[in-house]
Amino acid sequence: DATPETINGRVEDYHPGTYKRDTEKLSWLPNDGFEEVMGEIVFVGTGYDLAECIRHFLKETGNDDLSINEVLFAEHRKYVRMGCDVFLSHQQRFPIGVTLKNIRKGMYWHGASFDDCDDDVF
Repeated sequence: DATPETINGRVEDYHPGTYKRDTEKLSWLPNDGFEEVMGEIVFVGTGYDLAECIRHFLKETGNDDLSINEVLFAEHRKYVRMGCDVFLSHQQRFPIGVTLKNIRKGMYWHGASFDDCDDDVF
């Protein structure tokens, strides 16, 4: 079930998801993705996991000929627009949270927030 969480000062719905790492398909990864974090066993996905999850979503929604950005753009999502102003280089083997943290750090040092991303950051 979805539970409300506060993200960037706003209450957002959070869903823990249903993704399970296919350890045969992603056999080069060292484990099933579950780790102990602050005394709790949680899934710590990598960029590879995110890519697999996105591919599955695109296939299930009949959009496997599109990218996730094309789908979000077609849905008129607030933070998706044509063109790019930023390039983020990353390694997919790291937890996706590390990549997201680095994006937030870049935004902090740039003096931006998700609310003012339209022309400045993305």
